[in-house]
Amino acid sequence: THLDYIEKCALAGAETVLLCETALPYPLNEVPDHVIKLSLIAEEYKISILVGSLENDGENQYNAIYRFNPDGSLDKENYKKRRLVPFGEYVPMRGFIDAVLPFLSDISMLDKDVTPGTDTAIFDTGSAKIGSIICFDSIYENLSIDSVRDGADLLAISTNDSWFGDSRAAYMHTAQARLRSVELSRYTVRSANTGLSCSITSTGEIADSLPILKGGYLICEVKVMESRTL
Repeated sequence: THLDYIEKCALAGAETVLLCETALPYPLNEVPDHVIKLSLIAEEYKISILVGSLENDGENQYNAIYRFNPDGSLDKENYKKRRLVPFGEYVPMRGFIDAVLPFLSDISMLDKDVTPGTDTAIFDTGSAKIGSIICFDSIYENLSIDSVRDGADLLAISTNDSWFGDSRAAYMHTAQARLRSVELSRYTVRSANTGLSCSITSTGEIADSLPILKGGYLICEVKVMESRTL
């Protein structure tokens, strides 16, 4: 499904394709066949592809965004989610919880705790410097601020909002992304696996959107902006 959407976006003229958080819900570096598929489609259509996946470096596991370049190469550096969801991606005070409240450990999506990233990892596509944000990251304004201070002229949020369904929570999460755009005077593109996917102007207006629980893709025109806000 993702490959089909990527191809349709490329044929419609997209320069960069943004997939949702953990679009590939496993360590991408452990599945070389899928790396090859994504590399080939990036090279064929001369596009950049930002794809959410996991990374396992042997010691730690990360929730990450990888970038495939228009020449088919995969960036050595990726963006690693900086703010993790408690009991979703890690168990706080795991030793104590396992001993005293073991049922709380079972809530976690993963058997192994995810490790938070520590830097902004700006992706420079040539036409934009993209500051990646993953899901829960978008609630914390300091993370987007750090991305802009490190040179981001466009913000890109990849998120997994499937647990929200079509409840108000999905719209609230999107509203927080609009705040990030207003605070920093940056366009934001938001890719959510079940919605709400959208592009947001630097004044917080939703310019293009794909409704919640509706399959498809968006082709958006955005502005890259270098100005700084107070």
